[in-house]
Amino acid sequence: MRNSFAKQLKIIALAFGALVVVAAILVLCRRHYLQYPADQRVNLHDKCYDSVFVGNYNTPGVDAETVALYFNWDPYVNTGNVDFFSDDFKTITKNTLYRYGNKRRVKNVIFFIDPLILYHSSDTQNYSNNIDKYIGSVVKDNPDVCFRSIFPCHSMEYYRQMGEEQYGDISIAYSAYAEALSGYDNMTFDFQGNQEWIYLNPNMFEDINADKMTKEAGLGLFLQSFTDFFVTPAADVETVADELLARIKNYDTDKYAAPDLSDTNLVVIGDSIFGNYGGKTSIQGALHDLTGMNVYVHAQGGMTASSKLVGEIMGGKLDVASIDEELKSADESSVIFLVEFGLNDFFEQYELDDPANPMNDETFAGGLRKGLGMIKEHYHNAKIIVTAPGYLANEDYFAETEGPLNNTLQAYRDTAKSVAETEEVYFYDLSERVKVNSANYAYYMDTHYDEIFCHYNENGRLLVARALADYINEMRVSQR
Repeated sequence: MRNSFAKQLKIIALAFGALVVVAAILVLCRRHYLQYPADQRVNLHDKCYDSVFVGNYNTPGVDAETVALYFNWDPYVNTGNVDFFSDDFKTITKNTLYRYGNKRRVKNVIFFIDPLILYHSSDTQNYSNNIDKYIGSVVKDNPDVCFRSIFPCHSMEYYRQMGEEQYGDISIAYSAYAEALSGYDNMTFDFQGNQEWIYLNPNMFEDINADKMTKEAGLGLFLQSFTDFFVTPAADVETVADELLARIKNYDTDKYAAPDLSDTNLVVIGDSIFGNYGGKTSIQGALHDLTGMNVYVHAQGGMTASSKLVGEIMGGKLDVASIDEELKSADESSVIFLVEFGLNDFFEQYELDDPANPMNDETFAGGLRKGLGMIKEHYHNAKIIVTAPGYLANEDYFAETEGPLNNTLQAYRDTAKSVAETEEVYFYDLSERVKVNSANYAYYMDTHYDEIFCHYNENGRLLVARALADYINEMRVSQR
């Protein structure tokens, strides 16, 4: 009995001792993880984050869930109500980034800052000093954190309602903000708000007068910020702001009024000018948003009118079944085919024409003729537009790298015009109608895409869409 009792005491003692050891281990672990959290993320309001988004204006589409989806981040998001010129902002942000010293994982802090709001909400005499005191000090003390300042994007109608008295403040507010933060290598600026494809496209905004951007547009702009295409050097912010002011003051409402083409169906057969882009910033997207036109795109990068290289569309296989399905409820008289080729035929230097065999589809002209014949055969009452290539910003560079050319790009334009005339269809020369030239191509051409600069950027695609809309409306008016 006594041995049994002693044995039980021994077991209890051993169990108690084990519990003490486990408890001690837990205490040590807790102390360790409180000092060095496992994921080493920023702790804000008792939660952990690996990126911080703060701002004094709202950006639709930029929320914690969306950011986590696209970037695999766990962000803290607070935009629309942050007072950047306050000790609270400065203290909380610094404490947040300092909390675990060099052990932190946070690498990105995004400021959605409207400098004009910042300027008007402060003592304007101390505006620059306050930027450096509150915002600059945070950037300076965290050199290993990437700070990105994203400026807002407003509609032209919003700017026009703003009034002359505030126009001057725009340049001051933006340039002083950028200058105050220009000395920090870990700070970049994103100024997309001076882009025509944003402020001239009313469908980027749910309510133009209230300047409420759509969620799709807001998210699209935010994602584009991280492509670095629109990073603006601090020294250029004032110039960009002044350019925007000039466009605001020169804005002509009548010039940018788009026709109603909601009863028109446009079928595009072509190459990368249409085929490589989609959504609201594509030519077809802008055409639909501006005019209500239905646009169906059968285009692909690298396509040629000549069948020698590809031959999927013009030289051989027009996808009649697919087009029929798209147009099944449309009156054929409302249908327009836009045939857009020439650049790739030029790049490949395919023969312009074959006088002995005009239907030789291995030539540029022969491929066009064969394709146009197929369209006419299947769609008797549809109208057809043959286009000629637009401005090629680096044509001389292409000639230098490829060696002597048998045919210039202008020769393909002239050939397209000749085919359109003999086939009795409409002809549209992008190089004449779309006002891109050596002086402005950097604003309208996608200089990031390749070294030839043959593709339009968002501004250029909006420009092409507006010019096409006007031309198609001219066609309609002339037929009445």
